[in-house]
Amino acid sequence: MDSQELYRIMAFFKVECERIAGGKYKTPSALNELFVDPIPEELYEFALMFSDMSNRIQKRETVNAKRLARLESDMAAAREEKEELLQRVEQLETELEDGTVLDPLTGLPNRKRLDEQYKFEIMRVKRNNTAFACLMLDLDHFAQINQQFGEQRGDQLLREIARLVKNDMRKDDFVGRLGGGEMLILAPATTREGMELVGERLRSAVERLSVNTPQGAMKTTISVGIAIHFPGERQPETLYRRASKALYEAKIEGRNRVAFAAQNPRIG
Repeated sequence: MDSQELYRIMAFFKVECERIAGGKYKTPSALNELFVDPIPEELYEFALMFSDMSNRIQKRETVNAKRLARLESDMAAAREEKEELLQRVEQLETELEDGTVLDPLTGLPNRKRLDEQYKFEIMRVKRNNTAFACLMLDLDHFAQINQQFGEQRGDQLLREIARLVKNDMRKDDFVGRLGGGEMLILAPATTREGMELVGERLRSAVERLSVNTPQGAMKTTISVGIAIHFPGERQPETLYRRASKALYEAKIEGRNRVAFAAQNPRIG
C-alpha cells in the first residue's frame, strides 16, 4: 500500500469521524468519491463494518441521551416531592404542638391528620409502586354501652380499644379516630390477604377485651370494613367511602365481623 492509498483511507476515516461528530449520515459509498479505480473488496467490507459500528455508536448515544433526560426529569420530580414533604413535616410539627391534629379523647390523630397522611401514602405508592389499604372499624352497640354504663365509662372503653389497636399495628401503619366509635387505619405495602388477617386479629382482640366497672364487666365487639386503594383514588373521601360501605355490610350481616369493599370500583 503506497502513501497515496493510505492517505485516501485516512481521508475516508476523517469523513466518517466528521459524520459521527456532526450527526450526519453517509454510507460507505463515500469511498467512491475518494477512489478513481475500483474499490478493493477488503477495503469496502472494512468500510461497511466501520460504518455499521459508527451507526450503532450514534444510536447508543441517542438512547443514552433519552435515558439521561428521563433521569434528570425523575430527579427533578423527586426534589420537588422532597421539598413538599419537608414543608408538610414542618406544618405537622407545628400542628402537633398546638394539638390541632390530635383527638383529645383518645390521643389518636384526628380526621385532619388522617387526610394529610393519605396524601403521603399516595406519594409513597408512586415512589415504591406498592398498594395500601384503609381499614375502618366501629364499636358495635356503642350507644347502648353509654346508656348502660355512662358516657365516662364508654369513653374509658374507647380509650382502651384505641390503645389496643395502636399497639397491635405495624410501625408504618397509621391509626386515627374519625369520631364516635369509629377509627381508621391506613396500612401501606399490604395485600388483601394481609389485611384480612389484621382485621380478624383486631376483631378477636376487642372481643376478648373486658373493662371492669362498678356495674360489672364492660365488653363490646367491633365491625370492620376494608378497602384496598386503587390507582385514581386521589381524594381520601373515595377510599373512605368504600371502606365505610364495607363496614356497613359487616354491620347488617350481624356485626363482630370483617367485610371487604368491591374489588373493581368505578372511580369518577
